[in-house]
Amino acid sequence: MACLRKSKLREGFVWVVDFTYEGRRCVKSTKTSDKVVATQILKDIEGRIARGSFDLNVYEKKHVLLEAFFKEYFDYAKSFKGGETITNEMYCSKQFVAYFGNVSLRALNNARLLDKWKSSMLARVSPTTFNIHRRFLHAAFNVAIKWGYVDENPMATVKKEVAHEKRLFMTKDELGRILELINADIDLPTGDVQIQRYLRCFRILVIFLVNTGLRRQEAIRLTMADIDFEKRLLHITHTKSKRVRIIPLNATAYQALVEIGPELFSGMQAYLVSRTFGNYVKKAKMTCFHLHSLRHTFATNLIARGVDIYTVSRLLGHSDIRTTMIYAKSNTDLLKTAVTLLESM
Repeated sequence: MACLRKSKLREGFVWVVDFTYEGRRCVKSTKTSDKVVATQILKDIEGRIARGSFDLNVYEKKHVLLEAFFKEYFDYAKSFKGGETITNEMYCSKQFVAYFGNVSLRALNNARLLDKWKSSMLARVSPTTFNIHRRFLHAAFNVAIKWGYVDENPMATVKKEVAHEKRLFMTKDELGRILELINADIDLPTGDVQIQRYLRCFRILVIFLVNTGLRRQEAIRLTMADIDFEKRLLHITHTKSKRVRIIPLNATAYQALVEIGPELFSGMQAYLVSRTFGNYVKKAKMTCFHLHSLRHTFATNLIARGVDIYTVSRLLGHSDIRTTMIYAKSNTDLLKTAVTLLESM
């Protein structure tokens, strides 16, 4: 028989589980004052004892709290994930802890609580953003299973949301409209010299990104040492996956590097170029486009010209080809062309 009771602390209290195991009375702290969470821990202990899988010697050692787990996880993940990915995933983890509190990982094995968390998330963010959070948590808790902290992945019961299909790439006319607006601001007779210089660099960056498919940070961190002008190759060393990849330069991308000069894009700030692009999208009265849309456009244009998905995946630096399938959405014209091919049959 097991039960919960309060144990006083200097400030407040925590729930403890009082139970009998192999004829011995045991008292284990749940390390939480939340009765719902404590009850879940109680049920976990009772269930393990009933199944004969409870081990008193290792239970306390594996009773890991969320904050401690995430700290250990990110120390481990830094060895194979890029800095920007780590930053984004840390934000996801903080949001998760803010909702559940610093509870035991074992207390998360509760479908009702996770469904409430999902509803709370979807009230604040889009289905796509929710899926990003869920994907990170699922991967992190798989590591927790590997380390023996939990037996099952709590995210396994949380289903992905169906995101509304959006066109992620820009058409030639849409991109042309953005460049026209940038040119108009550069050519303003009373324009600020520094602003005009920034906009000229920004225009080159836009052209460069749509011709290389580089991520924003990858382009900004480029140095002259990363460029082989003779062979017209880029050696991308600061990647999201921490794997070096090689990108051939077409004539337009090569000319962009010649025009920008030896400092390349190092003087540009990531948040500022994204905000500038967003301002021009609004000015052009477009929606749903971001600076990252240039990467989608690069991938879509390659596929439209018959480049196979595996090659596109390598150029984008994806370790999983399924990610490339998300980036390279086919437009209506491509679908029409594909169906037309059947007429010859």
